[in-house]
Amino acid sequence: MDPVVESELRTPDGYWRVQVVRYGPGQRWYRVIHATTQVADRVPLATVQRILGDAMATLEPVQEGELGAG
Repeated sequence: MDPVVESELRTPDGYWRVQVVRYGPGQRWYRVIHATTQVADRVPLATVQRILGDAMATLEPVQEGELGAG
């Protein structure tokens, strides 16, 4: 099964994006993107928190039509 981006969060400035990605039945992980660089893939929430630090608190949901638009 190909990975499917189920939802996405981003900082107001758009530099950080966090995608919730489904890799198969019951396999949901996070992908972290900074600007145009994928920083981490298939990581747990604790890793996302460590990477983003204070920026984690500023994440906002991305509307379905904007997914992946960065």
